[in-house]
Amino acid sequence: MSKKIHVYTNDPKRPVLELSVSGSVKKVVTVTPQNVRLYGTAGAQLQQTVSVVPEKDFPFKILKTTARDGRNIRYRLKEERNDSRVTYLLTVENRKADQGRYTDRIELTTDSRHVPRILINVHGRIGAPKPGTRN
Repeated sequence: MSKKIHVYTNDPKRPVLELSVSGSVKKVVTVTPQNVRLYGTAGAQLQQTVSVVPEKDFPFKILKTTARDGRNIRYRLKEERNDSRVTYLLTVENRKADQGRYTDRIELTTDSRHVPRILINVHGRIGAPKPGTRN
């Protein structure tokens, strides 16, 4: 990975400096998708599952799962083991019964020093039920 930034100074001889930073970055965890979007109509069952996979060289366990607010969502975490690898499946479900929008955040606390917490943003957008449908 390589990044460049511009630093603006009050030095008339060098008003702008370009700094470069580079190094290798190892992936610790794969989170798919990174955000949860629960979009639909009131009364419809809306849920999405997020897959959290620790990379082989950086195993960890999820110790705790908490929501910042939690009023509009329900969530559950399931652990699956495949070929000595662990996959965590976080299923997030909408609980909001009326129209409106909301945001929340689920925090996964791990035992890893590399990634002590994983944040999953949740966005909900609930529209009016379609005419002629029953809730």
